[in-house]
Amino acid sequence: MSRKPVLYKILLVGVIVIFVGVEIQPAFADVIKEEKLIEFTTEVIGLFGGKRTVKLTQEELLEVELMLDSFQEQIGFSKSIYEAKEIYKKGVIELDKYGLLAGLSREEAQKLVPRDFPLNNRLGIDLEKYQNIFCLLFGTVYVPESYPGGIIFCYPISFLFLVGLIFGFSIANIGYLTTISVLEDIGMTIFYLISYLTGLNPLKFMNLVVSISCDWDITSFGLKGIVKSEYVSSILGYTGLMIYWEGNDGDYNFHFLGFCLGFI
Repeated sequence: MSRKPVLYKILLVGVIVIFVGVEIQPAFADVIKEEKLIEFTTEVIGLFGGKRTVKLTQEELLEVELMLDSFQEQIGFSKSIYEAKEIYKKGVIELDKYGLLAGLSREEAQKLVPRDFPLNNRLGIDLEKYQNIFCLLFGTVYVPESYPGGIIFCYPISFLFLVGLIFGFSIANIGYLTTISVLEDIGMTIFYLISYLTGLNPLKFMNLVVSISCDWDITSFGLKGIVKSEYVSSILGYTGLMIYWEGNDGDYNFHFLGFCLGFI
């Protein structure tokens, strides 16, 4: 039997395999290129200020979610405020690996949590008014797409903000009581304008965080010990990180890691 037909067939098969491989490789490359990236935004709420957005893969998203959940769980088992602070410092180091410190160095991000803060109630604060005070705070907030009012506000507590709050809502309330819709619109416009201007404060010190129609899962360690909460209306004097991204279902996920004077 002649070897030529056999060699010819082998050569023909080899050429076909090469061409198929050349065609398949770009197809796989296109699939890799089209992998959806998720935008993560980190806002620094505190003396440093700053905001930055990075894009992470779906795999990195899962890693970050598990990591943040783990740190929150660890805070819940802390035996002292010093141990809780170490968990925060470790969290900063891990977040830095994903570029989620908004341009801050690890040392700068760790300083967002005060070195020392009250460990007793010498000030005589009415603890019943707060869920916790002078505390480290790790929390998750879900803002469902189905809630039209579901939103997170972060404002510096300042005289200008208080004026905008009182003046704007007073006019809006007059409009509501007198059924003059124009006054309602004017009042709310004043409030949002003043809120925007106070948000330009470069120091962003003593921030007020307000949530409307949001689902919370928060763990804090402070003057009242370890407190786990599922509802928060406002956080007073917050300094730390706020990381958020949009989920696949259109909901937004906010994560807070930092310190606050108290929350209600």
